Amino acid sequence: MSNSIKVINRANKRIQIGFFKNRGPCQPSFDAEQTIEVEPNASKSVELAHEWEGRVQKVSGATTDPATWAEIHFNAWQNMTFADISLIRGYNGKFVCADDYGNKELTANRDS
Repeated sequence: MSNSIKVINRANKRIQIGFFKNRGPCQPSFDAEQTIEVEPNASKSVELAHEWEGRVQKVSGATTDPATWAEIHFNAWQNMTFADISLIRGYNGKFVCADDYGNKELTANRDS
């Protein structure tokens, strides 16, 4: 069983998004497993493996540059999915995480 993430670009320019699978628990990778480009006002979906754990970030330079991280762990404890938005390494754009049903939403931007 796989999981998917839909990336929606609400900006007026193309963005590049990187998917970084963790090397192990609490061991982030700086080598993108996959990258996609999303045109303005468009969306793309990406399939990720069962129990995938890592982060999604807008790549605006080197992968080690300051960036907003969406950290995700699919099918974790009791098959639940966990997500958070981290600004620890910096900020390079607004991020919103939501489920398919609009029940849960996390938002990070400069004003949050």
